[in-house]
Amino acid sequence: YNATTRIATFTQAVNFEPNTVYTATVTNGITDRAGNALVPSATANPWSFTIGDTTLVCQVPVPLRSLASFAVTAGAGLTISDVPDPNPALMSISGDIGLAPDGTCTRCTPEFLGLNGTLYQNDPAGVAARAKADLVLAIGDARGRPQRADSGNGVLDGRTLTPGVYTAAAAMSLSSDSVLTLDALGDTSAVWVFQVGSDLSFGDRARLQALRGAQAKNVFWVVDGNLLIGRNAALGGSFFVNGGITSDNGARIVGRLLANNGAVSLRRNFVEIE
Repeated sequence: YNATTRIATFTQAVNFEPNTVYTATVTNGITDRAGNALVPSATANPWSFTIGDTTLVCQVPVPLRSLASFAVTAGAGLTISDVPDPNPALMSISGDIGLAPDGTCTRCTPEFLGLNGTLYQNDPAGVAARAKADLVLAIGDARGRPQRADSGNGVLDGRTLTPGVYTAAAAMSLSSDSVLTLDALGDTSAVWVFQVGSDLSFGDRARLQALRGAQAKNVFWVVDGNLLIGRNAALGGSFFVNGGITSDNGARIVGRLLANNGAVSLRRNFVEIE
């Protein structure tokens, strides 16, 4: 009890448990200096409060290590699926490309690809191999985050999600013309981790919308299967994919497309690191 502020403070001996209701009871054992007992008032006595889901807060970004400069990596080669175009910016990658152990790169020439970065392909310094090793570490970190129960059975259509970890034991998807909204609640450091047990797919024109401080650099997708991106989709985040990645015409990704074991196939896409 602080006699100056007239505030009594009770400190719990152990941490509160998440998703738990606690009740505080103030009895007539409390009296004023004259010995008059506390009289019940309009304020509830006892009163209760609920501790929230602690998986929604205090998530830190997944460490990227050497992946920080990479927009695309592939374990089984990269293919630019298009015909030559007088404006290579129509197929644009802003960031490095790392190909290991398979250094195959089909149509990775200026007439097919506008690259603002470095292509590491069979590089003797092992830069691409190091990036792949760091991708394995990132996959393990993202996959190991504590799961959140309410993940909507993997269907993301029309949902608004606050920061936290969202898990689908099987596939996860955002249908054509659907919007997934990420609401940071005013916290520009808010982090989302999506754990996908199978394939992750985005339909044509599927879109991620950021609200109240959400940033693509703080969104992480870890995919056990393949990543499929439809035409003109607008997405964000770092995609850590164990399988392969296929992106259709016109899709734009603010973030990274990182395939561990599979191939990457792109067609007139914009991929840029935030």
